[in-house]
Amino acid sequence: MSLLARLEGVRQVAPGRWRAMCPAHAGHRPALAISECADGTVLMHCFGGCGVAEIAAALEMNLADLFPKDWRDDGDAPDMHRVRRMKHAFIPAQMLPALSIDLLEVAIIIGAILRRGSVTESEYARLLRSLARILDAEKYCHD
Repeated sequence: MSLLARLEGVRQVAPGRWRAMCPAHAGHRPALAISECADGTVLMHCFGGCGVAEIAAALEMNLADLFPKDWRDDGDAPDMHRVRRMKHAFIPAQMLPALSIDLLEVAIIIGAILRRGSVTESEYARLLRSLARILDAEKYCHD
């Protein structure tokens, strides 16, 4: 079964790029970004903070399943001698659509603060997480 067939709420956002519900955590919005590289490598990022290993486990997959078959050693693990190092997995232009959810999260929390005059612990934690991802993306784009 393909990766996309195992996911809920899949929608294509660009050629070789999809959004879906993350299978590793309960959520109300598509938090999982999936990209397929030209060589067949699958990249995943959960904006809820789940790690790739957690996501693969929730899908009953191995991390090796995210790499092309010709990169695997005995079909189980990536052959690290054949893996080419890439400077960046994403180009900076791909970061803005991915960060739109974090920017929306910040705007919603600011609206809640303006209405109530305070922020809950949960909102504060979400705000810090979103701001950290935005700052990490800014740094990533300048590396």
